[in-house]
Amino acid sequence: MKDSQNPESTGARILADLRHLVKNLPPVPPIPLNGRARKDLSAAHAGGMTWGWMMRVLRTSEAIAALERVGYAVEASPLRRSAIEHVIRLQWARTVDPSSLVELALKYRAWSLEKVKNAASKGSPLPEGALELIEELAAEAAHPTLASAAPYFEVSDDRTSTDLRTRPRPPQIFPVELPTLTLLAVEAFVEIVGIADQVAAPLAEIRTRIEQLGAERHVAPESED
Repeated sequence: MKDSQNPESTGARILADLRHLVKNLPPVPPIPLNGRARKDLSAAHAGGMTWGWMMRVLRTSEAIAALERVGYAVEASPLRRSAIEHVIRLQWARTVDPSSLVELALKYRAWSLEKVKNAASKGSPLPEGALELIEELAAEAAHPTLASAAPYFEVSDDRTSTDLRTRPRPPQIFPVELPTLTLLAVEAFVEIVGIADQVAAPLAEIRTRIEQLGAERHVAPESED
């Protein structure tokens, strides 16, 4: 079945449902402060910081989706990079003691895909194909290179001329991309602040929908005849 025939399976629908889930998350348990010790203050701030990272992923994903709808998918590459970097930070944060999270985050600003791979191996597994997708997007969203220029020109077969384009070639859009990034961010946040058990069921249901949507990518297109 095509995406358009099953609205519940579309990436846009799943992203909207993630927005609804985030809006209605249970309250974050308070962090007891013992004489305002530095580690307790850090733990208290960790919730706010990781909430901000999660919201950045959600809103950036929504911004990317809005750009895609009006034909600016190629220009959304820097936003994809930002979302990926914040997901990586959240996955890493799952493996760090909240009392030292803020301090470590301030010290270290360079993150790699190896960190998210390591974090994923210690936490819940990524949805099928998600890690490969993140790697593809990270490479695609590099700083200005031939790759970032490529959508705007065509070289002739004989290499003697170049066709300069004012509109880029449309990129391939993966319906699982934005909901996957957002799901990973939400899963990390709820674990970090201690409310994962309270939203395990709806998150599992969304994860299943993303995996099903990803599987549909590999099904041969229906005949138009």
